[in-house]
This record gives sequence, structure tokens and C-alpha cells, in this order.
Amino acid sequence: MPDSSPNEGHRQRLRERFVRSGLDGFADYEVVELILTLAIPRVDVKKPAKLLISKFGDLRGILDASPEELKQIKGIGSVAPVALRIIKEATSLYLQQTAEQREYLGDLDSLSRFWRSRIGALSNEVFEVGYLDSRLRLQRNGVERMEEGTTDRATVYPRMVIEAALKRKAAALVFAHNHPNGDVKPTEQDKLLTRALVLAAARIKLKNFVIPNTELIPEEVRSKVKKWPDYIDYWAIDWDFQNDTFMQGWVNYRTRKDRSLALVSDAHTYEKAGRYRVLVKVVDIFGNDTTQAFDVDVK
Repeated sequence: MPDSSPNEGHRQRLRERFVRSGLDGFADYEVVELILTLAIPRVDVKKPAKLLISKFGDLRGILDASPEELKQIKGIGSVAPVALRIIKEATSLYLQQTAEQREYLGDLDSLSRFWRSRIGALSNEVFEVGYLDSRLRLQRNGVERMEEGTTDRATVYPRMVIEAALKRKAAALVFAHNHPNGDVKPTEQDKLLTRALVLAAARIKLKNFVIPNTELIPEEVRSKVKKWPDYIDYWAIDWDFQNDTFMQGWVNYRTRKDRSLALVSDAHTYEKAGRYRVLVKVVDIFGNDTTQAFDVDVK
């Protein structure tokens, strides 16, 4: 039976405006009113919409409000708060799936918008990790909440974070953390955690490799070399070199079937704090060894 409510004509006009031009020209309260028509049948929802805007400021404030806060508004009832939460969660899922399909997720603006939508209005501190692939795209289901704490603290263990990243074979990580008190400046604890997370997962990246006297290389070989990695046959890393025997902790090499070569190592986790000497060995296509040692401090 069609709805013959006297408010139906107004509701229909709101929907027709939206179909014609989206939300362009809508006042803030009209956007909220349009949403409420989907959750509250027959009755006039203009007044509850205006009350919501008056109390929470804008749509973001309304979506960030708790169900208990929303129910205090006269005329909202019990279904509308659930509908508003569905809209917020669906928006968050949309942004995540959009991010997973992006060609590149390395710009700060996109990352900030994404995580503000997810955790910006939470009442407790949380710590989330985004797992990216080698092209800096968010992996499928690539966001994990590692810890949720009180209003002013969330305890995070760097080793757990790195172990999860290694399990997912993530090429890069994004760390997201909120401050419910509204202060966006990182605390000293935040800074210490960030440094600990960075140092907990050591990676080595080859940026260049030079062979001296390339003019002595036969022309048939030089003609096949298009870029500097083509001179490398394999390379390996000793993560805790003791100035004696080279202990191979990671290696990557070419095979006859697969001529590709990784230029970034897998992440290595140090179990204890301290200073470590790392030795990188590169073997070129002529069988010559080149080594480079450097120290890292793990805190």
C-alpha cells in the first residue's frame, strides 16, 4: 500500500533533487534529512535533522557521535543511529577498498584522509598498521588494528608488528595512531615507538653498483647491459658480522629460468638492542666479490 503521509511529497522532492544533481545545493541539515528519510518512515524528519546539526555541527560530527548521544535527540528513535553507523562503516570500507585498488598510495593527503575517517573520532587510543605491496598499494584486507587502549594510551610491541608484516610479505608499512584528546602533536612516547618500529625491521636497498674500467668489458657483454643491476649476479647480507666468517643471513640471486633480481632485501628483526655490524656482499657477473660494511644501532 503506497505511503499517503502528508510528508511524503516533501521526501519525494528531496530524493528527486538528489537524483538530479547529487548533494549540490543542499543545506547541511537537508543532507541529514535525506539520510533520515531512509531510516525513519512517514514522519517529518526536518526538525530532528536540524537538531542534529545544531548539536554536532556537521555530518562528520553526527557520524562520529555515539549511538547513545544520537538517541538523546528528540525524534531520532533507535533505528536511525544504527543506520548512521552503517553509513560511516560503509564509507570506511569504500575508502579502504578504493585504496587497495589505487596504483599508488604514497601521498600523505590520501593516507591522512583514509585514517582520519577510520580512527579520527574514536574515544580510545588505537594503533593500526597498513600493509603495502612493492608498488605502494594497500594489500587486500591490508589494515590491521594491532592494539586498542584507554583514552590516553595504547600499548604496542614492535616485534608483533614486524612479525605480522613479514607474514604478509609487505614491502612497506603505514603506522596510524590517534589522540582522542584532539592534540595531533606526537608525544615523546609516539616518537620512541616510531623509532623502535623503524629499527625493528632492518632492510637493505641496493642503490647503485659500479664496475671500474668498463671499457675493458667485451662489447658483446656491454651491449646486453641496460642498467647497473645487470652487472650483479647475486648479493647477500650478514646481519651480524663478527669481522671473521661471512654468515649469510639473506641472499638473492639470478637463475637460468628467472633472471630477475630483488634490489631490496627482506626485513630482518633483531631480537636484542645493541650495535650491529652489517656486511653486504655483491658478486658481479664476472665472479668478483665486492663488500661493504656499516654499523646499525638497535634500541
